[in-house]
Amino acid sequence: MGAKFRTIGVLIVMLTCSAWGQQRFGSLVTFNKILVAFAPLTSSEAEGQIVQSRTYVGKDAIHRVIFNSDGALYFGYDFVVEPAADSKFLVTMKPLSAEGLEKFLTSNTSSMQASGSGGMQGKTVEKAKAAAGTTINSQSSGVGGMIAGIPAAGSSAPIPTNLTISSPQFPPPQLIADGDTVSVDLLFNPRTGVKISDVIRIASSHRIMLSGQAGPSQAGALPDTSTLWAFGFDVVVDGKLVKSMGGGCSGKLIYFTVKGPQRFILSTQPYDGYQFRNAGFVGGNSISFLWRGHNYELICSEPVLEGGGRSGLWVLYDGGPEGTEPDLAGMATAPMGCGATDRIEDMVRRK
Repeated sequence: MGAKFRTIGVLIVMLTCSAWGQQRFGSLVTFNKILVAFAPLTSSEAEGQIVQSRTYVGKDAIHRVIFNSDGALYFGYDFVVEPAADSKFLVTMKPLSAEGLEKFLTSNTSSMQASGSGGMQGKTVEKAKAAAGTTINSQSSGVGGMIAGIPAAGSSAPIPTNLTISSPQFPPPQLIADGDTVSVDLLFNPRTGVKISDVIRIASSHRIMLSGQAGPSQAGALPDTSTLWAFGFDVVVDGKLVKSMGGGCSGKLIYFTVKGPQRFILSTQPYDGYQFRNAGFVGGNSISFLWRGHNYELICSEPVLEGGGRSGLWVLYDGGPEGTEPDLAGMATAPMGCGATDRIEDMVRRK
């Protein structure tokens, strides 16, 4: 992200789900109860090594900032997504707001100080905020123009330079289908031909976010009753809330920890050579089972099985190296963990 980058007209290009599969999430946020994932993409591996990004959820928009490794150069925009008819979303891109700039400058200072780089202090932050209002004139159409005389990556700049030119041109609001992936072209170096983009996926659930599909993968296919999806769940034992999990996992086998190495492994089917018990059922947003006289329930934010179906549940308790019983008293204060796999051999040895 060197000194000769210019911003270009923001172009939203639809990508296939397979294209997203080659991307890693840069960040995953929730806005208006809608999941939005971002991943920066560069056409040069060398430039990609110094491109960083941050995402902040504000009151009225998601604030997205792309910057170089030392924070000397940055480009930001606001992203708003709202539910629309026919299971679609209305997305709108806007210039980076004052709130977004404040969050970036503040967090950038904190991270630089943590790394021993010093960062911006008080008055310097205020100067940076003021400087952001001074855009660079250009005859180029689109969001920006040629940027000259600004420090390259690796240099020490007390005030980060905003790569947005005057009169930025953002596309009109557009409708995006549930699970679709879009690519937003942001910056371009005309000398090297390197382009920096943001790849964005929007989904109503973690299942759709991970699969890129709002329905069965094939027309007429039966719902998948073997893959468990447990996201944003509460752990309730004997009717009392014990723990809440903000993240989650999905796979043919999932587990959640009790305390330390103690964990329950859950599946919709038994496995030969492993001591699974048919101890419960899955239905709607809930996983329920009975173990040693205690009722366990995982209440998830989304259906556990595709289509909200029902299934029996097989449970394997893994007490860790010492084989201890579940420590329910310590469960409330112990860190919660969860994970998943599609192969039982990857999770536990035969017993």
